[in-house]
Amino acid sequence: MIMEATQMTDAELKATCFEALTSLVGHVGMERFIVMMNREPRDYTKWRETHFSEDGETIEELAEKIKAYRPRHASKAPVLAQ
Repeated sequence: MIMEATQMTDAELKATCFEALTSLVGHVGMERFIVMMNREPRDYTKWRETHFSEDGETIEELAEKIKAYRPRHASKAPVLAQ
């Protein structure tokens, strides 16, 4: 069972997010995403709403979409040797 983000320490949240990104898009995709997010200052909340929100979609609804997406696309993420 996944712990709610509000119950995680910053370190636990960071590790969980890195694991989630890596499992979906691989190590290279995760690194690219982090670089993209840090490239220029932005309001993340506004960016998320613009790119991921559909008709006032809540974070819980977005999480359900991610959970549904994952099993169908898990085998498409590249697996890189560490």
